[in-house]
Amino acid sequence: MKSGQFAPFPLTKEELENLFDQGFSMHKITKKYRVKWRNVKRMADTWKLNPPMHGNIIKGGVRFKNCSCCKEIKEVNHDNFNKCKKGGKFNLSVCRICNKEKTFRRHQSFKKKCVEYKGGKCIKCGYDKCYASLDFHHRDQAEKDFEISRVEWYKWEKMKHELDKCDCLCRNCHAELHFLESERRFIEGQGPTLLRSE
Repeated sequence: MKSGQFAPFPLTKEELENLFDQGFSMHKITKKYRVKWRNVKRMADTWKLNPPMHGNIIKGGVRFKNCSCCKEIKEVNHDNFNKCKKGGKFNLSVCRICNKEKTFRRHQSFKKKCVEYKGGKCIKCGYDKCYASLDFHHRDQAEKDFEISRVEWYKWEKMKHELDKCDCLCRNCHAELHFLESERRFIEGQGPTLLRSE
């Protein structure tokens, strides 16, 4: 065999798929057929097959997974597990319900951290009862690099740099500020106005 060529794979697509359906992991297949793990992985990717992950249970040809968060055994389908954005494979580490809860808690923790960094209250009226009702208003829209609420995965140093361009306002004060800005732009002939309620 020439350098750079792969050894012939001992299994067909149907045989490999059948082994996955029976619950054989790639590690077990490497031991049984004496092939390298990377070759099994390469063929599974080439044929777009989903190997059973660690913790999978096969019952009557149906795959089940033990959620690492709630520890419940659930069938692997769209109702119980999310699919990864890349590759379209199921994300089998946590179930859909646990993933939603973890995401919600992460959002809340991030928002609370940002609010505390900005003083924990509205700079206009002093409101501080619920941090979910506090917003971050960019003082100069031209200096705005990104929306705070959409990039919680950024490094904290980068987030602090953006937060320093903002004022912490409650929802009422924030809406009032934008209303007045819209009216000012209309008077100056730069855009539409919002009708003032009587």
